[in-house]
Amino acid sequence: DQTVKVVKANKMDVHDGGHASVAAVRGKKRYIYEFGYELVWELSSAGGDADVEMRGKLVLPDIDGTVAAGEWHDVSDFTVDGGIPNAKRAHLMKHVRDGGLREVIEEKIDGWVTLLKATY
Repeated sequence: DQTVKVVKANKMDVHDGGHASVAAVRGKKRYIYEFGYELVWELSSAGGDADVEMRGKLVLPDIDGTVAAGEWHDVSDFTVDGGIPNAKRAHLMKHVRDGGLREVIEEKIDGWVTLLKATY
């Protein structure tokens, strides 16, 4: 069993603008937000920058109020520079696209939504 570690999340860009607002409808607050992001990542099996095995990009284009806390947003683009080697496919999916890094990202999105609601 190989151990893998995401060593860097190099860049996270909010794309296509994005917005957030709060509206009162019949005395009840409604939180309206919509944005997307692109995250550039690196993966290493040894855990150090010198041992980077794969690099790629993960894009979630539609982060909005239609997705409940704890649910995951759709991925529109998951790319790996040079393609995904068959021997590494299961580990890459487990630790980047379908868990690991992705799980942390989704938790951070939920945390941001909680902060938005607590602040306004």
